[in-house]
Amino acid sequence: MGAYLNIGLRARLSVTKTSDSAQTDNLRKLLSDEIDLFIYDEVETPNQLIWSLKASLVEQELVPFLKKQFDLIPNPNKIADREEMLTELQTVKTLQDLEDWYDTNESYVGRWNPHDSFTIHEGRSYHHVSVATFVFLSAGKISMEGWGSIFDYFERLITVSNPEFLIAKAAAVSIS
Repeated sequence: MGAYLNIGLRARLSVTKTSDSAQTDNLRKLLSDEIDLFIYDEVETPNQLIWSLKASLVEQELVPFLKKQFDLIPNPNKIADREEMLTELQTVKTLQDLEDWYDTNESYVGRWNPHDSFTIHEGRSYHHVSVATFVFLSAGKISMEGWGSIFDYFERLITVSNPEFLIAKAAAVSIS
C-alpha cells in the first residue's frame, strides 16, 4: 500500500517544553539548526513552544511563491484549479486566514495537513516536532522503503531556487 507525496509549506511547528529553561533554550537551538526560525513567530505556552509563519510572509509572499511553483509544475489539467486558488488566496493575510480558507473551501489543489512531524535529537535525547503543513502539491500513490535524505534535498532545492521568497524556507516534502 502506498501513500501520497506532499509538497507544501511548514505553517506551524510545535514541541513540548521541558521544565528546565536551559533545556528549553537548547531545544530552540536544536530546532533552529534544522529550520530557519526567523520566518516564524514564536509563542510560548506553559507546555509548548509554537512557531507560526509570520503574517507578513503569508500576506506578501504566499500567492507569488505559489504562482511561481505552479508555473513549474507541468499539468495542464490543474491550471484552472490553481488559478482559482490563487485568486481566492489574494485575501489571505494571516496563517489563521489560510486555515479558515482551507476549512471553507473545496479546492482540489491546496490542503491542510495538521499531522506531519519530524524528530530532532541530541545524543540520546529525542524531541518530536509536530508540524501543520499547507500542502500545495500532492501526488500518489507512492511507495518507498526508505527515503534517506532525498526529501531534505527536495526542500533545499525549493529554498535555493526561490531566493526572492523567505517563505520558501518553510518548504516541506513528506509522505502521508
